[in-house]
Amino acid sequence: MAKDKKYINLRIRKKPWYVWLLWIVWFLWLLFWLEIAVGSAKEMETQAFVISFVVFMLSLAGGISIWIWNYRKNNRSNKNKKK
Repeated sequence: MAKDKKYINLRIRKKPWYVWLLWIVWFLWLLFWLEIAVGSAKEMETQAFVISFVVFMLSLAGGISIWIWNYRKNNRSNKNKKK
């Protein structure tokens, strides 16, 4: 009966508290600029919308890039440890 079930293992890396805090601050930063962009678009303030949308997109791209870079770095180090 246990063979019929499929299990997914979720591994969570231990990170220092300040790393989690930085990710939370980044997420709140994104929400702030998204709200500014949406509000500016609704009020037909095109210049404010463009500026806030650019800041939002650059922050999003930067955060995703850092996440991918760390993910790839950790995967390479884990593969080297297994060998």
